Amino acid sequence: MYIHMYFTSLLRSFINPLSFSLPSCLPFPHSKHKVWFEPTGPDKASALLHDGVLDRVSYTSPNLAELRSIHSCLVDSLPPTKPHITDLTVEEKLTECGELIPRLLDHVPHVLASLGRDGVVWGERREGGETNLSHFTTFGRHSHTKPVSVSGAGDSFVGAMLSSLVRGFPHDKAIKAGLRAASLSIISLDSVSPTVTPRLFSDAAIETWAPWQPQEIYLSL
Repeated sequence: MYIHMYFTSLLRSFINPLSFSLPSCLPFPHSKHKVWFEPTGPDKASALLHDGVLDRVSYTSPNLAELRSIHSCLVDSLPPTKPHITDLTVEEKLTECGELIPRLLDHVPHVLASLGRDGVVWGERREGGETNLSHFTTFGRHSHTKPVSVSGAGDSFVGAMLSSLVRGFPHDKAIKAGLRAASLSIISLDSVSPTVTPRLFSDAAIETWAPWQPQEIYLSL
């Protein structure tokens, strides 16, 4: 009911970010209306599996715990006992993403798995069915500054990436914009840093801040 109050405005949007339980009556029947689902915990991540919802989502950005939960629902089995995420090395996290993300890409074309201070893993299903996974680190200016607060970092990331996509940035540069916004958030007492301004998120500014290329993750056959 709440969503339908804003039906017209939602349909005018390029991408609609949602972070609550998704209803099966999600009003985006056409592919041009994109939905970004941001899970808010492993127990709520399974909202993607509600009837008729999963295949209407264009983007989702779970953390590794939420990704584990979604995957166990997709394969209809209890999640196996795995080490706590904080005990994993970066390489172990990337390996697990390589195992879990491809199954989700059968339904959602773009998956962004958050690894906290270890960056993000971007997954997409390209034309022809090829699966591409890339690891974006958090390395950039100020990335080694001691964090003040992590509150708002995820929202800052998603907001900056969405803004960049709307402006026509390719996915890789939009992800870097998100990482920059998150890096500014964690060194600020404000959830969204007051230093987040359009000037810092131009094409040239983003490339100067993060001139590196993401690391491709090779999938085991």
